[in-house]
Amino acid sequence: MDFVDNVKVALADSGRIDSSSLQWTREPAGCEIKNDTIRITTAPKTDLWQRTYYHFQNDNAPVLQMKTREKFFSFVVKTDFTESH
Repeated sequence: MDFVDNVKVALADSGRIDSSSLQWTREPAGCEIKNDTIRITTAPKTDLWQRTYYHFQNDNAPVLQMKTREKFFSFVVKTDFTESH
């Protein structure tokens, strides 16, 4: 079983998300799933930073995507960042 399959199984076990619709674009360094929480740990220097004044562009961060048939839906994202500077 690969990383994506492990995430899908864990989410299916929680009963809160249809895990069959999940797909990774670039897998993270780590991912932990408990109840209704997905904790993603990224590798150093990953980002989705686009088109700055300095022409810096970085597009290498992991993304967990979910397909839905719903025209409109909502979800809550709570973040907690550890300072790196």
